[in-house]
Amino acid sequence: MNGQAAYLAAPIFNDQQLKVVEAIKTALEVRQFEVFSPYHESRAIWKGRAPKDCTPEERAQVLRGNIQHLSCKLVVAWVGGYEQGFTDPGVVWEMGYAGALSGTPAAFDSLPNYPVVLAYIHDTDYRQAMNLMLAGTVDAVAKGHRELSDALDMAAKREYTLMASQFHPDHHLATDKEPIV
Repeated sequence: MNGQAAYLAAPIFNDQQLKVVEAIKTALEVRQFEVFSPYHESRAIWKGRAPKDCTPEERAQVLRGNIQHLSCKLVVAWVGGYEQGFTDPGVVWEMGYAGALSGTPAAFDSLPNYPVVLAYIHDTDYRQAMNLMLAGTVDAVAKGHRELSDALDMAAKREYTLMASQFHPDHHLATDKEPIV
């Protein structure tokens, strides 16, 4: 193992989302990351039940595990996965928590603070950009499989500053089509 822990934040509510999650997890494992995936880790607790059907203790156990594992080197956050183009609220929370753990917002170019947050925009995502607040909480954005592969190669070599420079969030912020009010 390369000794680096990675946290995989992603929507996990349908087969297409799970397929992308598996691909990201595999890409991390190939690069010898020790991967924490809330989906994979919580399955033994959920036992096929929805969170609302679990006990408060079981829900707290999942939340504690997620929080504990956000103290890692790398968070890969899939910011898409929904036809409507929004980011899963759980992923937004994980990105924000990771940003708070790092101590300095990514927008201030202060790498390497950990965890480093890499946002991922899949080729099939409805929205191919990020808004100001999401972009400000991540250190890098990989758009598509090729960029994700390149960014993960850099992360595996602990080249986080290079990764953040090459995949700076501003590259995708400029293409955002949100209205100005």
